[in-house]
Amino acid sequence: NTTHTTTGNYTKVGSYVTSFCNFSNINTTGAGGAIRVTGLPYPASNISVNSGLMIYSRYSVPSGTVAIFPYLAANLSEIRYYYSNNGASWGEVSHAAGAAFYLWSGVTYKTAS
Repeated sequence: NTTHTTTGNYTKVGSYVTSFCNFSNINTTGAGGAIRVTGLPYPASNISVNSGLMIYSRYSVPSGTVAIFPYLAANLSEIRYYYSNNGASWGEVSHAAGAAFYLWSGVTYKTAS
């Protein structure tokens, strides 16, 4: 696996955090595995409920996928991306390596701190 970095920004109001990051035109040749964004400023609370948005390219999901969502698991400081499949189980989005990778992502989540 290859790691690529970018900077993002966040705003914290009370126990809620809104965080954004932007990867633009990154060459990810040789990378593989799940797409994850680590290093969020605060871990999510023990409740895995959040909202998010994203624009993406260079991903791999099964046929029949109807949506892809950013997700923060309880007590973690990373965004994972999951797909929803029509009439089937959901799963984690895999990366399709190559030139011109884009991921513009934002989430709002509750933190314990």
